[in-house]
Amino acid sequence: MPRRINSRATSTLDAQIGLRMRAIRVDQGISQNALAKRLGLTFQQVQKYERGVNRLSLSRAVEVARTLKTSVNQLIGADGGGEIAVTTFDAQTYKLAQSLKRSSPVANRLRSLIDSICDTMETDRKKKR
Repeated sequence: MPRRINSRATSTLDAQIGLRMRAIRVDQGISQNALAKRLGLTFQQVQKYERGVNRLSLSRAVEVARTLKTSVNQLIGADGGGEIAVTTFDAQTYKLAQSLKRSSPVANRLRSLIDSICDTMETDRKKKR
């Protein structure tokens, strides 16, 4: 007899959605507690969504997107935003990336500096092989 797939188990996609939810929330300066109150949830439930422990239903995703004044597409990553690295993501990294996306003389210089640092690190890594 074929094994039944547990449709309630979470997946890496749930983790990605949770990370995007967290990143958007942090970017807007909203605490988990404040978001939870706006959604009529506990902060623990928001935390579980953000960590990918609990699956976000479509209706809840719509509520979250409306509350965070974003689109469901952005929340689920269908806006072309790409995958977020679960192991390396943090709020500061997201905030920095958002800042560097802007076009300004400072952002341009920072991008150039970061490219230079990455090139140097890559060269050093290759030398160690």
